[in-house]
Amino acid sequence: MPYLVDWVLLCDRLERDPNTGKFSVFGLWEYQSAPAFPTTALFAVLARIRKVEGKQGKDSGGKVYMRLTNPVASGGDFGTDVAPGTRLTIAETEEAVVTLDPFVGIYYYPAEFNINLPVPGEYHLEVYINDVLAHVQTFEVIPLGN
Repeated sequence: MPYLVDWVLLCDRLERDPNTGKFSVFGLWEYQSAPAFPTTALFAVLARIRKVEGKQGKDSGGKVYMRLTNPVASGGDFGTDVAPGTRLTIAETEEAVVTLDPFVGIYYYPAEFNINLPVPGEYHLEVYINDVLAHVQTFEVIPLGN
């Protein structure tokens, strides 16, 4: 794969300056909390992607998307007949085309989520490039007060 995910930021919201293209990140966090479940989560994600030096492939044109999953502890938590240990997809972003900045060889992929988180526990934000899992960012969703 000619691309690498350097990092993924989880935050409350992102803003992009229309003149410069710079991102402002608001409310950077490591976990979510909620008073009750299921809960609605509003958050944003910013991933930094770059071309791997020495790898063959186009500088731009790859496709990128994100998928939010939850390793299910109990299928009943989700109201389905899902086997324990199954990774359940909660949400998925639309694909975007990787377009590297010609000066620095970097692409920033922003995404916003407004989703239902059914249970507390560990969630995985997976970044796929050309349908290959390139990065997993884990975060906890905990009951408020814990």
